[in-house]
Amino acid sequence: TRRVEYTSWSDMIERIERRLVEILQSEVVKSGSPKFAIFVFFGYAAIIHIYMFMRDLPRCLPFFNLISDRLRSSIEALNLANLHKDYPEMVLWILLMGGLGSSGGPNRGWYAKLFAETCIAAGLRGGNTIAYALAEYLWSDLYRSPVTIGFWNDVARAQGMEGGSYDVKRLTDHLSVAVFNAPPEMLVEIEE
Repeated sequence: TRRVEYTSWSDMIERIERRLVEILQSEVVKSGSPKFAIFVFFGYAAIIHIYMFMRDLPRCLPFFNLISDRLRSSIEALNLANLHKDYPEMVLWILLMGGLGSSGGPNRGWYAKLFAETCIAAGLRGGNTIAYALAEYLWSDLYRSPVTIGFWNDVARAQGMEGGSYDVKRLTDHLSVAVFNAPPEMLVEIEE
């Protein structure tokens, strides 16, 4: 086993980014075989997660919509229900990342609808239930911060729960307050 020493948080994230790109560009994954599709889905979702929640890039960058669009194209090429049976938490998280990455873009409604349908099929309704279901896999309260309210509103509508239990949480730690707690006057813009 090779042990890698990281000198900083940034170095660690950079190494993960490089490995994700290697996975996405590998010949095996690019072969298009359905059994490797989960690697493509995970790679795109992880890139969205890294840049949105670990690198704190502005959510309005076209980059997020580009990656979200590539993920959507990959998902549409396969039967997601079969993958969901084998990887239930991972598929749910992948759809969540696609939806959060497409905020403000044309794909947000598509992801919200598919995410809502997948949640219903798994018996999940409401933000707390989803958070609990993904807690063992990968979950962050940043996913339900005020800047993500538009996506959660779309999910609630898709599940027929408008005004339901998909509330967002204002965060209190020093890092996420400035980045993820949109001022109330911005929430109207974010929802659009």
